[in-house]
Amino acid sequence: MEAGRVIQTGTPRELYTRPTSVAAARLLGPINLVEAEVRQGLATSVLGQNSTLLPDGAALMGARPTDIRLTKPEAGLPARVVSVGFSGAFHVVRATIGSHTLSIHVTGQPPAVGDGIGVTTDPTPLLVLPLT
Repeated sequence: MEAGRVIQTGTPRELYTRPTSVAAARLLGPINLVEAEVRQGLATSVLGQNSTLLPDGAALMGARPTDIRLTKPEAGLPARVVSVGFSGAFHVVRATIGSHTLSIHVTGQPPAVGDGIGVTTDPTPLLVLPLT
């Protein structure tokens, strides 16, 4: 719900994995959102590409912190670690890619602040959402 109205219905899993709006995406957990451009059914952003039914133009692409993986710098998108926080079963690593700061949930030993890392995602969990 948002402002007293239902914005999307479905099972919790459907709402988490296939939200139809930014508000619905944020409702069930953290999400990284970056600008994307849609052309002929393909959305492109710094996170990667994914197919979409949205019309051509500006959109947002999102990835849950659990759907982003760290790699060696040469094996992924180059990023720099800006903070690391302990959160029980995982660490929250915040890393910058260009002008974007992403939140990434990392199990095991996290990188150190200042480290250069690589970031990867699979196209399947990349969400393409309308701007409004």
